[in-house]
Amino acid sequence: MINFNTDILFQLGFFIALLLFTIHALILSYHWLTYGANRSQSLLSLAIYLMGGSILLLALSVNLSFI
Repeated sequence: MINFNTDILFQLGFFIALLLFTIHALILSYHWLTYGANRSQSLLSLAIYLMGGSILLLALSVNLSFI
């Protein structure tokens, strides 16, 4: 039986979440900026999305450092 260390599993989960967030942000920004009706509204929405996501990822990384 393989013995998994919880630290490694949590770090792996964090990096997978970071990768998924980055891919989702790239796809979302492409579609907002390409097909959006108002460019300034799309940029504002993208900035809010990226700020909210970065706050969540920062909270995840701070919690990960205490494990």
